[in-house]
Amino acid sequence: MVVTYHGKGYVRASVGSLTLAFNPPSKDSSLKVPKAGADVALVSVKLPDYDGAEQASHGDREPFVIDGPGEYEVQDIFIKGINSQGPDGIINTIYCLTLDDMRICHLGVIATPELTSEAIEAMGEIDILFVPTYDEGTLTPASAHKLATKLGSKTIVPLFYGDAQNDTLKQFLKEEGDEGAKVLEKWTTKRKDIESSEGDVVVIKSF
Repeated sequence: MVVTYHGKGYVRASVGSLTLAFNPPSKDSSLKVPKAGADVALVSVKLPDYDGAEQASHGDREPFVIDGPGEYEVQDIFIKGINSQGPDGIINTIYCLTLDDMRICHLGVIATPELTSEAIEAMGEIDILFVPTYDEGTLTPASAHKLATKLGSKTIVPLFYGDAQNDTLKQFLKEEGDEGAKVLEKWTTKRKDIESSEGDVVVIKSF
């Protein structure tokens, strides 16, 4: 699986010719990214910075769009959308799925580290957790660390930090005790690479 990060909550995960786009920004967002095709677009909140499924279409490639809590099956991938609290009390959808034999969970634009026991049970064991570490209305570095610790994922990928020099990223890495984490242009990983991980942090450059 190859993972790239494009700012705020926008993550692309690819296995072979299959690509999933989490929270691509809309044309009305201040975050400007080139259009790039995807097979599935997952939208956590109905806000311009995250609700740009049209940005995941390119040429003849039109994504299947998922934009709320529920259970879905697309391209032989079973996806759970889990209800949580987003900015200003709106609904945020956490997405959990298995891709390339790894359990992925993208927390979307979650605004609180407190989750119900039902939500945590629905998430299950997590191999790769994408967690917001700062943006207006989402988690602070300390609360992001608190939630990541509670969920016990093998690998943690911080989002919403702006750039590698941003103080909030440094604060989150300090909370995690991983201040020397390298910044990757993209992250290529397999199941065997993370089997022995215990809360390791992977930082992917935003571009």
